[in-house]
Amino acid sequence: MREKLILHSDKYWISPYSFIVYVSLKEKKVDFDVHEINLETGEHKDATYQRNSYIGKVPCIQRGDFWLSESSAIVEFLEDSYPIPEHQALFPKDFKHRAHARMLIAWIRSSRDLLPLIEERSTATMFYDKGNPLSPKAKEAADMLIRVADRFIPSDKKNLFEDWCIADSDLAFCLHRLIRNGDPVPAKIKQYAEHQWQRPSVQEFLNRERAPYKPY
Repeated sequence: MREKLILHSDKYWISPYSFIVYVSLKEKKVDFDVHEINLETGEHKDATYQRNSYIGKVPCIQRGDFWLSESSAIVEFLEDSYPIPEHQALFPKDFKHRAHARMLIAWIRSSRDLLPLIEERSTATMFYDKGNPLSPKAKEAADMLIRVADRFIPSDKKNLFEDWCIADSDLAFCLHRLIRNGDPVPAKIKQYAEHQWQRPSVQEFLNRERAPYKPY
């Protein structure tokens, strides 16, 4: 019998990285506990957590003495550990679609193209106080996000590919950096993001009780 998974996540529940892992766990219908990490007080810098998690960040999952950090690696681990047909697939069946899904996730997480937008539309502005008007650089990044999203979002479907995949939730989360701040988003893209926002696994993350926010 497998030991129960533990998800180590930020206590404010605003991390886009914790979001994708949480949604993946819910989609797989994996039983797990949550340990909230207080980043404000530097709990992630605790020597034991640093050693076990390897890099001292959230999210991190734990199963007994096995620990894994980095959200993309965790999602891949869950896909391998809880395969179809018993569990929901996180990636498309078609190998080209899978490649594009992974490309989108990697781009959203690591691209410098989006950095000005991420800085000015931090996830705190999605769940707490809204941000200020976008600077020219952030507006340029937002325009690029919209251009890329428009290339991938079909006009006649509700998902990026044939069925939902984790890239849908990840892209929608990024788009909501704009939507939740009242920034202009084309109708097709906004409709897509709002539809993805209603997925039960996503709603569970959105509706979690959040502590009063203190910048850290």
